[in-house]
Amino acid sequence: MRGRSLAVAYVATATVFSAQLVLAPVLPSLTRTLLLTEFQAGLFVTVSSAALMVVSPLWGRVVTRFGARRVATLSMVGIAVCQLAFAGLAQVALADGRSAATFPLLLACRALGQGVAAAATSVAVISYLSQNTAAGAERVRALGMFGAALGLGTVLGPALGSFLASQSLLWALYVPALPVAVVAVVVWRWLGDGHGVASAGERGALRAVQVWPYLALGVVLFTVLAPVPLLLGFLVQDRFHLSAEAGASGAGLALVAYGLVSLVVQAFVVRWLAWPPMRLVRVGVPISLVAFVGIAVAPNLAVVVLATGLFGLGHGLAIPGYTAAPTFAVASDQQGRLAGFLTSANGAGSILGPLLATPLYGISPAVPLLANAALMALLLVFVGLSSGNWQRSHTG
Repeated sequence: MRGRSLAVAYVATATVFSAQLVLAPVLPSLTRTLLLTEFQAGLFVTVSSAALMVVSPLWGRVVTRFGARRVATLSMVGIAVCQLAFAGLAQVALADGRSAATFPLLLACRALGQGVAAAATSVAVISYLSQNTAAGAERVRALGMFGAALGLGTVLGPALGSFLASQSLLWALYVPALPVAVVAVVVWRWLGDGHGVASAGERGALRAVQVWPYLALGVVLFTVLAPVPLLLGFLVQDRFHLSAEAGASGAGLALVAYGLVSLVVQAFVVRWLAWPPMRLVRVGVPISLVAFVGIAVAPNLAVVVLATGLFGLGHGLAIPGYTAAPTFAVASDQQGRLAGFLTSANGAGSILGPLLATPLYGISPAVPLLANAALMALLLVFVGLSSGNWQRSHTG
């Protein structure tokens, strides 16, 4: 029963994330077809991340009270409804050219609505995995598999988006709602709720432990990760002078490379290495630094794909370490709230990333990528200087 519930949690994660990323290779082309700006395209990511950042701690409380199964099911139903609404509005805008009038509604459905709903899935799954695995290697493996599920979504979403976009942009907007709705039924029937029960002193205990360095780490990791799909979509089309359809396909190929490598690393390499969480971070961050430099100077699409795959290796190591480490510092009945704060930190980074990257792209396509490399260098310094703040018993 426990094994089935864990599998359902991973399937739900992969499904939701792939549905979110179907739009990644499509959004730049859709944006230009609707005569929107790069800044407006960035708002889809920024507003969604802002919603995730604000509501995730609230979802943490809801998960603690009502359980992972109910919250994850509600989340997936909300995602499917918002996706269908977004697709319908986009179809109207494409048909009669009323993109200026429909943009606020598009933003509300895709960014605000889906941002709120998708946040609940991550919080519910992280809380469930943390409550139902033992602190130590078992939890690192479980959260590594959570990251692998995200990686699988990163493969499936852009691949499906690229394929559908080659047929019709609208297909890429309508189709993702179906698997999300189907998996919502599976989650409702077969996902367990965990066993954590909130205690009266939970708030004080959670503030007392040293989780804030981890949250800062997460903000930076997701600041560099969040704008990558958007940057690749624009960079591939602009640098190599491709059509909208070819640009979407090329960006999708690069994102598939990221997802495949990240999937393999988190599903197998992290389990095989059995390293303490912070060692994974210390190795993964410099690899990501090199990858960003590679993308920035890439002379052709093949190098972009290879460098993006290298980025999958670096972040495939770093993110499971960042996610697992703070869960060892809190009790089972506090995992829901901690999951909310971790997801909120991810959202904060996902806000900063597009806000920084899209204006920098206007200077030169290479500038935001080199800025990401610089952030990785600063993060290495932060991890080294903050070594005394990490929980020594489990970070290594």
